[in-house]
Parts: sequence; C-alpha cells; structure tokens
Amino acid sequence: MLSLYCGEQFMNDQPPFDLDPDGNIILCPLIGYTTAPAAGMCIIARLEFADSDSHYKEIILGSRAPIAVQLTITPAQALELADRLRKLASHILSQEPPSGQQLN
Repeated sequence: MLSLYCGEQFMNDQPPFDLDPDGNIILCPLIGYTTAPAAGMCIIARLEFADSDSHYKEIILGSRAPIAVQLTITPAQALELADRLRKLASHILSQEPPSGQQLN
C-alpha cells in the first residue's frame, strides 16, 4: 500500500480520500481492469489492485492474485469518469520534467 502526503485543507476537514493515521492518502496500484456492457443498460468494470507493497511483489512474481472490486457504472458516469481521467492524464503528460531529468 502506498501513501501520498496531502497537506491540503478540505471542506469540513473531510478529505475526499481515505487517509492513513499520519494523514497520508492511501493508494493501491491498479494492476488491471476488465469492462463489459451489461444488459444494454450499464457498464461492468472490474478493477484489480494490490493492497500492500508485499502483495504487489507477489502479484508480479505470479504467486498471488490481485484483489478486485466490480462496479456497475451508468453510461453517464462512464463518460464523465473517462473525460476526467483523460484530462488528468493529459495534464500530467504535458508537464515539463524537473530540470536534469528526461522523459522516456
């Protein structure tokens, strides 16, 4: 499990993310995903992830399977999520690397 320091102040002091006891955002790396339409009404999304550093290493070695959550998503939610992810990814990819570092 990874964590990211978040020093921002949130509305009502409630962050939109789960935090560890030190106030860091708890992060689990995405390992894979599968999507499919369901009955022509919604999208099924299976997101596979690791819940700890050791679990991640075991997944890479093939000795353990990832954990998964399966969600149903409305078409409107899927479009909104896809658009937000695209915008965030484009922003991150367009940033200049720190001086002295190169992007591959």
